[in-house]
Amino acid sequence: MKRIVLALVVALFAVVVWAEESRFAFSPSPRFWGATLFLRYALEPPAVDQVETSLVAGVSAAYEKVGYYRNSDGTLYAGDAEAATYNRFDAYWQAGVQQGILPRKDKSDDLAVVFAYYRGRYDNPEEGAPVSAELLGSIHAGVAYSDIVDLDVLNTKRGLQAELVLQWGPPFLHNSVLGSADFTRTTLAARGFLPLYAAPPRAGRNNFSSYLAGFAAVDWATGAQVPTAVRSTLGLRSERSSVGGAVRGYEYGRFDATFKAVANAEVRMNLPAIVWPGLVPGIVVYTDAGYFNDLDVVSTVEGENSGTLLSSGIGLSIDIFDAVQFVFYSNLLWDQPLPKDSWNQVDLGFAYWQPFTLGFGFHF
Repeated sequence: MKRIVLALVVALFAVVVWAEESRFAFSPSPRFWGATLFLRYALEPPAVDQVETSLVAGVSAAYEKVGYYRNSDGTLYAGDAEAATYNRFDAYWQAGVQQGILPRKDKSDDLAVVFAYYRGRYDNPEEGAPVSAELLGSIHAGVAYSDIVDLDVLNTKRGLQAELVLQWGPPFLHNSVLGSADFTRTTLAARGFLPLYAAPPRAGRNNFSSYLAGFAAVDWATGAQVPTAVRSTLGLRSERSSVGGAVRGYEYGRFDATFKAVANAEVRMNLPAIVWPGLVPGIVVYTDAGYFNDLDVVSTVEGENSGTLLSSGIGLSIDIFDAVQFVFYSNLLWDQPLPKDSWNQVDLGFAYWQPFTLGFGFHF
């Protein structure tokens, strides 16, 4: 049934694109061995100084290696990270509506919108993984603001974006078919960009430019059964890994909790374009911080239910025609957020320097 519904949604958007191309917008993005595609269709032709009513939808799927870092009793796994990883196929799909409430004067995209949509998620881990397959459904609603402007030739951005997302996953919304869930979640996030310096372009190509980028988010989940997919992510309209992963250098999915907060700050420097104007290398210098607090007290070890993370690093980036960016990082981890009395009891498998990690796109 879900496959039929998904096929109908895709077919509807295909018909819409054929009939009214100007009303349709899509934003694809890569994942490791997968991809994500968001779609939006305006019910009326987009126009500056007028708000839009839009249908929104999205699909994402990937086969990737992930980790689960808890023992059977809820204590944090502190051994070799490689031993805790497993392969997983995951997919999610969503559909809903978006209503503009404040128009923009410089472009047809609205300055502020309210939205509501349904999202389904399916996780299928390989045999022998420490977690089971899950089918999760939830309703999302919220408000978002964005006045971000892309400065194309200089390859920089300026402006502010913020969003408040409320998520509700009741048991009756197919949340007892595979696994079980009963929760609510509130996520507040903001990101901003500020140009620092730009040398005059040469022949329509970037010469040198730099800008400051920042991101911060707070995520709080409550309920009788908060699933792993909620504990280990930030519930934005476009989900992100929670503290582990959001703080670069620490493993994705590690330090899952019901309350999370992260902050990222970085300077992005664009070097002269290579051969073509759309092929722009760069340098990224960053510092990340995170905090997790398991308000449900899952771990029986005092000190494991909360902690802080901090990392800094440098990366080399390459922007390929604004379609995809690759960033090659070297990360310095300032702390291992586990109780001091655990350090001599286990092999943490923890290295303060991560010489090489790869990111698809900028971190935020």
